[in-house]
This record gives sequence, C-alpha cells and structure tokens, in this order.
Amino acid sequence: MIKKKNRKPVGTIPHYVKHKDVWRIRLSERKGNPLFFSVEEGPLLYVVGEYIKDGLFYPFWSGQSRDWHEHAHTFEDVVEWLLRNPFMFSINGFEEYYSNQEQRILQKLQEKLVADLGHKANIETEKNSKNIILIRHGESSANAGLPTSDPEDIPLTEKGKEQAEGVVKKIPFYPKMIIASPFVRACHTAEPTVQRFTDSKFEVWPEVREFTYLAPVTCIGTTTEERKARVAAYWDAADPDYVDGEGAESFRQFMERVRVTLQKLKEFPCNNIVVFSHEQFIRALLMEQGDSAFQNADMIEKMRLFRCGRRIANAEINWLKGLKK
Repeated sequence: MIKKKNRKPVGTIPHYVKHKDVWRIRLSERKGNPLFFSVEEGPLLYVVGEYIKDGLFYPFWSGQSRDWHEHAHTFEDVVEWLLRNPFMFSINGFEEYYSNQEQRILQKLQEKLVADLGHKANIETEKNSKNIILIRHGESSANAGLPTSDPEDIPLTEKGKEQAEGVVKKIPFYPKMIIASPFVRACHTAEPTVQRFTDSKFEVWPEVREFTYLAPVTCIGTTTEERKARVAAYWDAADPDYVDGEGAESFRQFMERVRVTLQKLKEFPCNNIVVFSHEQFIRALLMEQGDSAFQNADMIEKMRLFRCGRRIANAEINWLKGLKK
C-alpha cells in the first residue's frame, strides 16, 4: 500500500480522494485545459493530471517541489517532482527507495507525460523556439566503477544498452536531426533512436564530446574512484587555463566549445533536434544558455558554479530552451 502524506490544498490545486486501493485526484474549478493520465498497476489506479496556462505546468499535486538529489522523498514527492519535470526525471540510482510496483508506476507515468503532456506543453507553447532535447549516454563501464583506458572508447554496460532502448520511447517528437558525440558510449546510446527514426538525418559532432580535463595517458587502467583525488585537485585549483597534458583541454577551451555549439544549434536550418552527449557538456550547455548568474560570471567563478551544478543521470533527457528559430 502506498502511504499518502497529509497535505493542505493550495489555492485551486485539487485534493486527494482515497477509496480502498484506488487513488483519485478531484479537479477543482479553474481556468485552463485539464489533462488526465491514468496508470494501472495491479490493484492500484493512479489518476494524475496537469493543466497548461500561459505555457506553464500546473501539476495536480500540491506542496513545494523538492530537489531530487538532496532530500528524502515519499512516493508522492517523486510523482510531484515528475509532474513538474517530466523530461528531467530519472529513477536511476534511487531504485532502492521504492518498490518494484512504484517504479513501474513512475516509468509508465513518465512515458505518458513525455509522449502527450510534454509534447503539448513544451512544443505547442514554444512555437518561436527550436525544439532541442539533450540526452546523456546510458550507463558506461566507467559509470559502473570499472577501469578504463581511453575516454573516447568507453563502452556501455548491459544496463546502459537497455537505457538506450528505453530512450526511444521518451522522445516527444519526430526528430529531423539526430546528433551524437563521437565517443563510443554516446554513439551507441543514439543507435536505437537512429534505427527508430529512419527518416531523420544523423550526424556526429566533435563539438559535443565530453570535457576531458585529465590527460588520458595518465588515467589508463584507472577507475573513477581512483581518479577522485586528481579530480578534486583540478577543481580546487580553479585555473581555467590549465591543460593537464596531451588529449586534455582547459576549462576556457571547453566553454568556448560550448558557446560554438550553442551558436551552431541556433543557426542550424532545421527544428526538432536530438543531441546525445555527456553529463558535463550537457550541464554546461544548460547553464550557459539558461543560467544568468553563470552567463555573467568570470571564468574562475564559472568553474566554481559549474562544479556545484546539478547532476545529470544516465539516459536523462533535458530540454535546451530559449534558442529561437
């Protein structure tokens, strides 16, 4: 049985109605177009919804949105967060906190939101902007804690391959262009999407590769855990012009690559673009495009802000908003 935390209705936000193993949400009178989704899992029926006003999401769950990565969550908290951020949601790494049944409910609900609600809210209400989604590669052997030799050739794990297959179901439009980093893990994550959307053009862009700030030759045969001390030392030094060696780049060079990519995407002649890339590169794109504090900071401050930026899970989808057609 999923336990519900008592919450007070906020304004016209609907309240809960519980009857045996059936959960329902009753919609109060208000303006806007209500959208309902039902998810059945065993004896449970979850009925959730959202309405759109002025291009913004208004979830049927009341209460404040919580940060997924830093706080403990009830199941209701997670559904609330999912409703607010359907394209940023990921259950990866948090499976231990929720039952298999709850995980299936979340996955089914996310698929519905991304396919239907996400399409209406993020595409139809932003007709003057390009539709660009950024997808991090699936779990790699490095993510799984295994030793690696070359950052460009790190393969996906079996779990990563499954995540790549799952990504296809979550893409909310028919892409005209699919772009991938040249790194193996990004290309392999893109493969199922390329195979599904056969009419889409596919290109590999070196610009969207991951940020490599430790010289690859010095990391051969090491794990993420073994590199932690060097990683911390790099960020603690906060030197945007430091280059660790052959095959590495400075933070300043990395950010220039990010700006070049943003301009290239802005000038690209087509809409509906999917980009398969990496955690640090996606984070930098999002911050450089949508974070005013980051945009206005000097390079040393950018390093500090970037280091504290939001983590992005494997196979997570993010919208790159604000690039005009």
